[in-house]
Amino acid sequence: MLIESILHPASRTRRLIPDSVIWRVRKGRSPEPSAKAVPTQDEIRRQLDRIVANAAFETSQRNRNFLRYVVEETLLGRAERIKAYSVATVVFQRDADFDPQTDPIVRIEASRLRRALDHYYLAAGRTDPVRIVIPKGSYVPVFEYAPAAAETMSAARPRTAGRVATLLVPPYRAAIVVCATVALLGLAGTYAIYGFSPDRTAGNDHAVGRSRGVSLAVRPFEVTSFASERDRSFGDSIAQSVGDALIRFPEIFVFAPPQGSDSPESTDYVVTARGEVNDSGMRISVALSDPRKRRILWSGQFEETTSGGMVKGMDELAGRVARAIAGPRGPIMADQAQKMDSVPVDKATPYQCVVRYDIVWRRPDAAQIAGARACLQRAVRIDPGYASAHAALASATVDRARFREVRRSEWPAVLEAALASAQRAIELAPQNPRTYDALQNVKWLQGDIEQSLVAGERALALNPNDPELAAALGFRYGLRADWGKAMPLLEHAFADDPNLPSLYRQVTALHYYVAGRYEEALAEANRIDLPHYVYGHALRAIASAKTGQAELAKNSLQRILALEPNFAAEAVDDLRARNLHPSLIQAIVEGLKAAGLNVADHAGG
Repeated sequence: MLIESILHPASRTRRLIPDSVIWRVRKGRSPEPSAKAVPTQDEIRRQLDRIVANAAFETSQRNRNFLRYVVEETLLGRAERIKAYSVATVVFQRDADFDPQTDPIVRIEASRLRRALDHYYLAAGRTDPVRIVIPKGSYVPVFEYAPAAAETMSAARPRTAGRVATLLVPPYRAAIVVCATVALLGLAGTYAIYGFSPDRTAGNDHAVGRSRGVSLAVRPFEVTSFASERDRSFGDSIAQSVGDALIRFPEIFVFAPPQGSDSPESTDYVVTARGEVNDSGMRISVALSDPRKRRILWSGQFEETTSGGMVKGMDELAGRVARAIAGPRGPIMADQAQKMDSVPVDKATPYQCVVRYDIVWRRPDAAQIAGARACLQRAVRIDPGYASAHAALASATVDRARFREVRRSEWPAVLEAALASAQRAIELAPQNPRTYDALQNVKWLQGDIEQSLVAGERALALNPNDPELAAALGFRYGLRADWGKAMPLLEHAFADDPNLPSLYRQVTALHYYVAGRYEEALAEANRIDLPHYVYGHALRAIASAKTGQAELAKNSLQRILALEPNFAAEAVDDLRARNLHPSLIQAIVEGLKAAGLNVADHAGG
């Protein structure tokens, strides 16, 4: 099954590469017969010499030495020795007491080296037969043929093993994709590619790219730090971390201006920051601006301690900044929503259709969701390669069942259509967290609880900075009464974004209710702002009954029956179809009876 081959939760730092394109070539062993051709040691060394001697490889002599060191160590079978400590002491001549947790010099220079390699392959090296890549999260280089050379070599020569310790062929880093990305937004010469959305593909043209999201430039941060020479790059390092965190939001295309560039802005938004780093931690002020209108849209201040190490502190700070800027309630979404107010559905871009759905889903109304769904259907016709539109369409289709637009007998057909959209989204962009969130929605109502949770875990692993993904996963763990997993996820999500959709508060209300904390359950139920959704009223009714507020309970039951006249007869069947744990179904049914609703106890009653 598709889900079995692609859903393996990953850590937040590892680049996700399908198992089918990973193989290991060890000394004295040949690859599997199905493996693609890989460069020989001589080809790799010739490519290395070509790169370091070329003026288009714009980096320092120290980083040229850095590249030569990691390549030679890998070719000599010593890849396992390539660590921040060895690079710092051998290449950068740091003392033996070097601590990578307090001195981020290797990480900073590795980021610069990666960007220099990207620039080289965009320009002078675009026709080179061999690619040398240093994947993010590692200092061990990857060697691969350029796409055209790989096909030629696979057919022309037998597969032989060199002494390369580990070879990975990551399809998402192919230079042709990076070239297409820069050309897509017309930023070549103005901005260096910092990262690209999982929805970006080599076949995009300029118009398609503009219709899939927004572009954002991260300027170097102005950070005052320690007085020593080695700490002057903290601003670059924090900016790099913020860019890395922003890339995880699939509709945001992140770029960085070349060092020292004062070129006019060519992106939709620009992030700037200034602050300080000292022994106790980091403090920065961040601003998001619209460069075309020359106005600041948002600003915020952030602090983070370094008690767990400088690198960890930077990552935590970057995650908070990214959530604030790119989250569902952030300034980018607010600005896009405002711009979209005057755009009719038949004139909306595919990205605007995705944004429209994100907005209306938060406070679902059948007519508004139907309009957003129609917009998404048009979006995938206009741009069939846009994964986020397929994913949003999958979720919008699930909503027909989730929000009771169709009879339960129609659910299987509706969910099959939604599944097809979710699977297509994953095929198009297997690194896009939105695609797995959509699959989580579909699988849940299809009754495949295990695979739904696996999909939710994958979505969160791909973007741990999105509190809505954490809330969605916690919500489903809560419906299974797995409170040990549900509540930490939900509590952290609401701490990061108190204005998350109130739908998720159903689970926190249930948690308090089954724990006998009825006042807290009622307080949570009262925060569920879903006037057209029966279960918000149901939770309010059962909590009101337990706190002795009979009139409030009665009013809630009246709202339920106005929305769903047959709810009493169908409640048990519906709760089972939504895969609530039996203990929760029993608690809700008993609570509704106590509130005065004569709920049928048996399925089909």
